[in-house]
Parts: sequence; structure tokens; C-alpha cells
Amino acid sequence: MLTLQNIICLFSMLILGLHSLNVDERKPAPDHNEVAVMKLIHLIRGDSNESIATASPQSSTTKSKTVTKRPVDFSRLDVRIGKIIAVQEIATAHNLYVEEVDVGEAVSRTVISGLVNHIPMEDLEKRKVVVVCNLKPRKMRGYVSEGMLLCANADNKIEVLEPPIGSRPGDRVTVAGYNGTADEVLNPKLKIFEKVSPDLRVNEDGVACYKGTPLEVLGKGFIKTETLRNVSIV
Repeated sequence: MLTLQNIICLFSMLILGLHSLNVDERKPAPDHNEVAVMKLIHLIRGDSNESIATASPQSSTTKSKTVTKRPVDFSRLDVRIGKIIAVQEIATAHNLYVEEVDVGEAVSRTVISGLVNHIPMEDLEKRKVVVVCNLKPRKMRGYVSEGMLLCANADNKIEVLEPPIGSRPGDRVTVAGYNGTADEVLNPKLKIFEKVSPDLRVNEDGVACYKGTPLEVLGKGFIKTETLRNVSIV
């Protein structure tokens, strides 16, 4: 049976034992759940494998965030074959058409283009064209333009690009060697299209190219122009 004196003696020994421990031994081990959460945050951020492996509550504040930048090239553009279903001039503008274009979706898109002074309306009706489909929609003259027709340009002469025979609305236009995923919608502030377009040109054979490599619909052929050669694409 423990006496009061024995209890006091045991308590004193316990106090002395705790004081004899060094600081590191008394320091609690990192909580495993907290470490797991920090590793998950690093993973979501896209940090390197090394930083994920060494992540801890203490080290997380000293690790710098790794930013992955996507290359700016043709693959960022969502370019498809389209077919103009209907076209008309905009009454409040002198140089704009409004076109209804089938790009392989459930609903056709409205596209505004400044081609009135370059291409007769009858030459556009029912015509297959090449359309950039992931530009941010913009309001123009009471309409919302949801894409842009790609054209070859030489001084004052403009021709819409010609899809290969057998292509259909919705077919993707690609460039060999550029296999990234197109942006859902191009951020206007990043000026992706403006950075890509200077490298879009028609070569001496009338083939539309990006940095010298043809634009094509896989299995069906290259994108071309009717008559223009060695000119820019806009």
C-alpha cells in the first residue's frame, strides 16, 4: 500500500526525470496528417518530385513555387474545318459580313469577318473554310463573333484558306511536331494568337504552313490557297 510519503517521493522522481530530458527529446514528432496535407499542396502546385518528397510543415515555407509555362505555338489554337451555311452583310457596317458557320458542333457559330471589299458574298456561301474556334467571343455591331476565318493576304488581295478535299466540318487542323492541347479559350491578355500568327505563311507551293511545316487535316491533306503564294496568313 502506497503511503503519502511514497507518493511524494515518486512525484519528485518524475519531475527530475522530465527535467533531465533534452529539448530535442521533448519536441513532439511532426503530425503525419499535416505532412500529408503539405505534400498534397505541393503536388497540386506542380512542384518538383524532390520538393514533394521532402515536404513538411517546416520546409514548406522555404520551398519556392515551381511555375510550368506552356510553349506558345500552333497547338494552343483550336483550328477546325468549317462550312459557311449562310452569309449576309451587316447593314450598319460597310465592310463586314456575318456568317453562320458549321464547325462540327450541335449549334453553328456566328463569325464576323471584314471581307466585303475582297470576296463576293456568293463566293462564301456553302464554302468550306478554316476557322480559329477558341478566340474569346467578342461583340461587334450587335452580334457576338465566335471565331475567325483564316485567310491568305497579299497587299489588297485576300483569299480564304482552302481545306483539303474530303474534309468535313469539325475536322481538326494540325501541324506535325506540335502536339499540345489547345486552350479552351485563348486569354486575350496573353496574346497567344498574336504571337503565333507571324509564323503562319503560305509557301511557294500554295500550302499553308506554321514555321515551314504544313497545316493539315490528318489523312485528308494539306490546307492550301487558290492562287496566292509566299504570303502571310491572317
